[in-house]
Amino acid sequence: MLGKEMLTTMFDYDATTNARLLECAARVSDEQLDASSGYSIGSLRQTLWHTLIVAYGWRSQCQGMDARAQPLPIEQTAAVAAFQAFQQEEAARAREFVAAANEDDLAGRVTLKHPDGTERSLARWQILTHILYHSAQHRSEMAELLTRYGQSPGDTDFLFYVMPKG
Repeated sequence: MLGKEMLTTMFDYDATTNARLLECAARVSDEQLDASSGYSIGSLRQTLWHTLIVAYGWRSQCQGMDARAQPLPIEQTAAVAAFQAFQQEEAARAREFVAAANEDDLAGRVTLKHPDGTERSLARWQILTHILYHSAQHRSEMAELLTRYGQSPGDTDFLFYVMPKG
């Protein structure tokens, strides 16, 4: 069960750290949120949305729902407060999913249908791990942008999350 304990801790860290970045993002102007970043996704607002929607989409796939066939749960142009509410809801859904999963569920395969008609199969634990690494990649970009805007999220290293305080 170490794998499940690790996933649970990692998803808790991911949710806590993403919430921290969103708190910082709430303190910057709309002009800063929408300024081109030079990164792959675009502006800070676009990167925030992308990170949230990708986590939602992949978690949904793990639970048998193709999120691409559903209406967007949040608009890309939404206010940071809406992103914060959505992030809290999605973090709760992810935590509930991981808590209910057993080792067989995590090892179970999910067939992914690509828009070009091809199919691929991944284990649920691989998809869940992708969510975490994808979030970390874009979180580092967002942290750099927020720091430029005078709203550094501070040290977001995992060890500081799990290390006992004091």
